[in-house]
Amino acid sequence: MDEYAALLSVATLWVVAAVTPGPNFLVTVRVAVTQSRVAGLHTVAGIILATLLWASAGFLGIHSLFNVAPWMYLFLKLAGGAYLIWLGLKLLWGSVDRTVTSSTQDVISTHGWRAFRLGFITNIANPKTALFVAGLFAVAMPPEAPAALGLMAIALMVTISLVWYSVVAWLFASRRISRAYARLGHWIDRVAGGCFIFFGVRLVRE
Repeated sequence: MDEYAALLSVATLWVVAAVTPGPNFLVTVRVAVTQSRVAGLHTVAGIILATLLWASAGFLGIHSLFNVAPWMYLFLKLAGGAYLIWLGLKLLWGSVDRTVTSSTQDVISTHGWRAFRLGFITNIANPKTALFVAGLFAVAMPPEAPAALGLMAIALMVTISLVWYSVVAWLFASRRISRAYARLGHWIDRVAGGCFIFFGVRLVRE
């Protein structure tokens, strides 16, 4: 019974974290709207792989590793923040001059491997995810939780992320939303670019 309660706690906390708009949400929406549903789902696959890695690292105690080697966390934080700021600047530049939109879209998406890579890097670039997961396990899981329970919790987190971001990619790839983007693309890119820069700066400063 305690195991079910722990898994319910993990699921509740992770649902809240997943549905809260952040870089993963923004990049999934951007790829789905500007490219295709398939490209959006490739981006989701990259996000899911990074989620699996961060969840596994959180369960194994990466927070302790960061305490032992704080330079590692600092490096990941600065690199991740710089990457998000770079994405944001690319979007802003593309929104100002539509002649560079195609090059911007090459950065923010495309198909197959590149869309997968974009989703993976966007998620793995945020080491705060590992700290959040470590805190989640500390709060929701019993002390010295067995490996089987940890694996179930990780599988639950991956499943929640997969379902949520797949739904996002599916919905935002609809023709109606794509047509709206065609009309308002400049402003949407400016808002998205500003959000990426905001997330990047916040990651670097915290």
